[in-house]
Amino acid sequence: MEVTKITGWNEDSGVFLEAEKCMAEAFPPEEQVPVRKLLRYSLCAGTPGSLDLWGLDGRFAGFSYWQRLPGKRNRKYIAFLAVDKRMRGKGAGSRILQLLTAEDSAAEWLLGVERPLASAPNRAERIRRLGFYLRNGWRDTGMHAVDGGVDYELLSLSEETSADAPRAIVTDFWDRLTMFTG
Repeated sequence: MEVTKITGWNEDSGVFLEAEKCMAEAFPPEEQVPVRKLLRYSLCAGTPGSLDLWGLDGRFAGFSYWQRLPGKRNRKYIAFLAVDKRMRGKGAGSRILQLLTAEDSAAEWLLGVERPLASAPNRAERIRRLGFYLRNGWRDTGMHAVDGGVDYELLSLSEETSADAPRAIVTDFWDRLTMFTG
């Protein structure tokens, strides 16, 4: 099994259309952002970020989107990681995480995952997602942030996470993205 970053694609590529489909299948409607808008945001946001498409043995496997958070610290926030439903259970998601974070191993990598609250209608999915990240070396920081009515648990690959991380993610990333995408 070889997971690789797909290169040479554009908005008209079939693989890009697969990424848009993957977004719709992997995230609840209230958490979806059109992949086309993520691409445009990454190109003009003023803060480094990247939309990456990934392949498994030559087939589309998923996509990721990360953004560097403003400030002096080297913090990167993975806003989206989605694996095509046909590729789940084959190790693609774990490998994508490994490859992505290895690109800057000195960074403080962060991500948010929906908290598995008892009242959540998709609680079982949330527990599964949280377990995936914990099995892949991410740790629960004990911090959370509410954005768009969704309560996210903040996970990190670092031993220590600064207390301002949830605010930085919501105000410096999600609010800017919302303003950009409308």
